[in-house]
Amino acid sequence: PVRHIKRYQEVTRDRYFNDEELARLGSVLHQAQSERSEPLSVINAIRLLALTGCRLGEVISLQWSDIDFEGHQLKLRDSKTGPRSHTIGAETTEFLRALPRTNDCLWVLPHSQRDRPLPDYTLKKAWRRLRAKAGLKDLRLHDLRHTVGTFAGQTGANAFAIRDKLGHKTTATTNR
Repeated sequence: PVRHIKRYQEVTRDRYFNDEELARLGSVLHQAQSERSEPLSVINAIRLLALTGCRLGEVISLQWSDIDFEGHQLKLRDSKTGPRSHTIGAETTEFLRALPRTNDCLWVLPHSQRDRPLPDYTLKKAWRRLRAKAGLKDLRLHDLRHTVGTFAGQTGANAFAIRDKLGHKTTATTNR
């Protein structure tokens, strides 16, 4: 029934951060944290996205009970491809240990009222401001995920390891 309907052209993006862009982003995040110009949860969310390669929804829905500090694992309950474990390195584990934590808050990246997670719209609005300050016009938050996959490939990781790291169902997605 749809054979005469023209499909939208899918625009593929092959964009990731280079070392210089990551350094600029890091500098802007450090400045924003020092000046308190952006919520700390926003800054930490961006850093966590860069460290893990997780999807935005996986990071903002992360609860303290989802972190296995000793096993270096994140238990992602609400992943696009279903629940999965996500291995993290020692640096990411230490980053998570150092995050501010209150006993009554479940969320790793809480909303300012601490009764729910950081809203994605808050993060996206702040990203536009931070991205402009860093001069990163054409980069999206999702490109941090591409960066993790690209850097893993550049270090010699095979497609299966990268697929598992990024939580793809198939290596075809990873190869793309």
